[in-house]
Amino acid sequence: MANIRALRQDEIDEAKKAFGNKIQINSKINLCLIVLIFFLLVLGCQPSGGDLIPIAGEGIEITTSRFENDTVMITDNGLTLKFYGSWGGGDGVVLRVLVKNETGKTVKINFDNFLLENGKQKRETVSSVIDKTNNSVLTDKNVVIAAGERRAFRIRFPVPFGNSLREDEAEQTLYFTLPVEIDTKTRIMREFKFVLRGIDQQVAPDKEAPSDW
Repeated sequence: MANIRALRQDEIDEAKKAFGNKIQINSKINLCLIVLIFFLLVLGCQPSGGDLIPIAGEGIEITTSRFENDTVMITDNGLTLKFYGSWGGGDGVVLRVLVKNETGKTVKINFDNFLLENGKQKRETVSSVIDKTNNSVLTDKNVVIAAGERRAFRIRFPVPFGNSLREDEAEQTLYFTLPVEIDTKTRIMREFKFVLRGIDQQVAPDKEAPSDW
């Protein structure tokens, strides 16, 4: 009889152990499912991004780079600047900038002074500058462009109102101001101003401008 009782106690202990292991396994599975659902929700909330299109204004010429009428061009006394851009939750606002210097003088640009403002007066400044001419990062964000030289840059701003440009029209409209020293000897400054509006994606995110940039 004692042996039978010991055997039954062993069976009970084994059952408890198996039941406890099952609970632990189920808890781990549930935790994994919760983590997976969380990441799916986070990824699902990320905006897909889009492009920026120019708004017509005084002294503004609208041209084509990647898709029709996607580029701002401003010319002032032989200095030409072209801009096109895109936006995305992870990248912020990204502008491609081409500077063509036919002024006969040396031009200086400090991209730290490049200002982005939305329709709700939220401002941002440049977070990074890449010189696409030689694929180098401009840590001080300063560049000197000699007479007859043309340079291309990739400029990144944080999105000035979170991750989306789809809240309302005031947040979709971006106002840019870029001061340029158009003669380093006389230190004459000019402000290049233009407006872009966020829209849904028109082209592949990695599509670049034509080689004539």
